[in-house]
Amino acid sequence: MEKAQEAGGADNAVDYVEEDGGNKMPAGTQHNTASSASSASRNGTSRCRPNREERRPRVSPTGTLDASDPQIKQDVLSMIVQYLRSEKLFMAAVVIQDEANMKTAEQQARRAQGSRLRKATLEGDWSAVISLITKNLSRLHQKRFYYAVYRQEYLELIERQEYQRAFVFLNRRLKPMEATAASTPNEFLNLCYLLTCKSVSDAGHFRSWGGVLGGREKLAEELARLVEAETVSLAHPSQMPPNRLVTLLEQAVAFQIESGRYNPKEVKVFAGHEAGVLHAVSNPNGNLLVSGGRDSAIKFWDVMSGVCVKTLSQAVGAVTSVDLTMDGMYLLASSRHGPVRTWDVRMGRPLLRYKGHQNTSSSFLRATLGAEEGLVFGGSDDCKVYVWHRRETQQ
Repeated sequence: MEKAQEAGGADNAVDYVEEDGGNKMPAGTQHNTASSASSASRNGTSRCRPNREERRPRVSPTGTLDASDPQIKQDVLSMIVQYLRSEKLFMAAVVIQDEANMKTAEQQARRAQGSRLRKATLEGDWSAVISLITKNLSRLHQKRFYYAVYRQEYLELIERQEYQRAFVFLNRRLKPMEATAASTPNEFLNLCYLLTCKSVSDAGHFRSWGGVLGGREKLAEELARLVEAETVSLAHPSQMPPNRLVTLLEQAVAFQIESGRYNPKEVKVFAGHEAGVLHAVSNPNGNLLVSGGRDSAIKFWDVMSGVCVKTLSQAVGAVTSVDLTMDGMYLLASSRHGPVRTWDVRMGRPLLRYKGHQNTSSSFLRATLGAEEGLVFGGSDDCKVYVWHRRETQQ
């Protein structure tokens, strides 16, 4: 991606667009947000509009890289394949590499290993099959395919009616892998049952086996496919840094945030709680803010001045949620280790305490009024939702 990086560092091709009021600003900077203004305000400095010479130059997105360049295309595909491999999507990576003709010498060698594995399986050369599995498959898959190979070998012994050898093989190879066989219900029991049968097909559990040749073909195809999928390699492994795609996306997002025009502004801070605030709502008129915190206090704030005009402190434990009626006259509050209550906002006292919550060791995480304000809903950390009639105290 060297071309893209060189283009991204250019200091020319500056465009300016008209802003409201007749002022000019660099084009393309009016859609994002930045953090520089907030840091400037914290340092006590104001951010003035820069002169034309100080403004950051705008680089046109369409001029940063040539999407038709074969090397750029190769780099993009390599990044995608690298990402798919990191997410263990090996078959998807194989498809992309096949379609893009990105096969490498290493990949060709692994495909040759897959062919040898297929050939050894079809010929019944089980020692060679086990050796190839050990060399070419990760430990994550080895045990499962060891079992598949041993199972096929055992079934062939039964088919040839070599019961003595089959019994020894069952105890030596398959018995230690009984846990692997457990992925299929009653698999090991049916393997044992075969010792009493004249043919594998006599056991209903193995009727889909397909015989010696059919079983070998299925096993060979599965083994070879997994070997090829696990050993996909990138077109340019030495030139591709780790996690390249994710790194570039992170850089793009960081640049958008850094170069944005609109900056989040801290309008007002309501300070007064002695511990963290867990929930806050405003009244219908928008002139009053109600907050509940870990200090067990419910505070009412004047939005314009930021002054705390009232404090309710009769809650038990941290106040986890607050909710106001549409007329702003009543407040619903939930708290940890305490009940859900309705408060009279004008009088500053609790009116109703909603009963029915039996497990006092649990806490209400949230309480809210229903759509018509006739019901109260409370969610507790005992994994239950409680419903009350608002003007009654029975659950």
